[in-house]
Parts: sequence; structure tokens; C-alpha cells
Amino acid sequence: MASKSSASKHGEWKYTNECCHSRKYYKVNEIRWIRVPMSNDFVKGAAETGRVIAGVLTLGVSTWFNGGIKDLSHECIEILTTCTQCGHSQRFTAEIRGGGDTSFECGYYGKEYNARRTFKPSTMTLDYVEKKFQQMTTNYDLINGNCCHWSGELWDKLV
Repeated sequence: MASKSSASKHGEWKYTNECCHSRKYYKVNEIRWIRVPMSNDFVKGAAETGRVIAGVLTLGVSTWFNGGIKDLSHECIEILTTCTQCGHSQRFTAEIRGGGDTSFECGYYGKEYNARRTFKPSTMTLDYVEKKFQQMTTNYDLINGNCCHWSGELWDKLV
């Protein structure tokens, strides 16, 4: 569950409630690929300084390896919906965490750094998004199969 992760704490995870209707009635208004904090601002600043120093000391080589040293953030997919039966607006979040735990939860991160990408589909339902989520891998690898890669793969399935 999201409540056990550092992203949940520093990204200010908020659980929300669904309406009483089936997810097939939830129209997807927007899909967002977002980055949320996994640490406090001091740790993030120290890590950013370390990334810059590593880049200088390695003459830029550290920025080429696997896209460079990443910052301390978590990436996930946020889905904004509206129930076509009652008009209830709802956010859902799809993500993978260390250990390969995936979740598709009714809720959202209250604090985020930015949206890497956004998409506004015209006819997509939450039921469709959830089916694509269920096709996703649960294999997690810190370097080559982390939340950034996983979010990118789900994004490609949806968009």
C-alpha cells in the first residue's frame, strides 16, 4: 500500500472514496505521469549537490550511464475521472514500489514536483485503464526496472 512508502509520507498521500457505481462508468478526463518527493527538502538538496559533484568528477560520464544519477523522487501515473452516473470526480494512482509491489488505488499524492506528461483522452474508461494496469510487470530492479521505467511502460500502454 502507498501508506508504507517514503513517497507516501513526503508526497502527502491522500486516500479518497469512490462512488457506488462500477468503474466502467468512470470516464477518464486526464492521465498524468507525475513525480513526487521521497525525502524532505534538505535531503533532496544534498542529493542534488551530490549529483552535480559526481557529474563534475566523472567529467560528465555519470550523466550518460542509464540516464544519469536520478534524484530522490517517485514516479507514478495519476488518473482523473468523473462518474457518468452521478458526476462524482475521483483520482486514482497506479504505481510500483521497491520489491515489485504494484497498486491501483483510489487516492492521490498531495505534493508533487511536476507532471512529466499529461494526456486527455476522449473516450477512455477507468475499467480500461485498470485492465492495462493488470498487464503490467511486477519485476522491480532499482537500476533498469524502477518506478520511472514502470510508469513509462504503463504510459505507453494507455497513450
